[in-house]
Amino acid sequence: MGNEALMLGGEEVPVEVTSELHYRIANLSEYLFTGGKPEELLRTTLERSLRELVATRSLEGILTTGRTELEQAVLAEMRVRIARLNLGVEVLTI
Repeated sequence: MGNEALMLGGEEVPVEVTSELHYRIANLSEYLFTGGKPEELLRTTLERSLRELVATRSLEGILTTGRTELEQAVLAEMRVRIARLNLGVEVLTI
């Protein structure tokens, strides 16, 4: 699932962020019967996590040396948030 959004970095500089989320269905019944649209929830959760974490970093860090750290932080945050939602998915990579 791909996503693209314009966000503000820590220096309040606009940054266009593109992300791709890879997940697998871990529990089919939870995935089908969560009461919502799992892919839409994944997309909005990813965007929220990205916005929060991008806002705390400098533009230089986002574009260069801090990129891998940002990806790992977003992945960890996504796993926590998705576990709380009981969507029946496992987030693999971002």
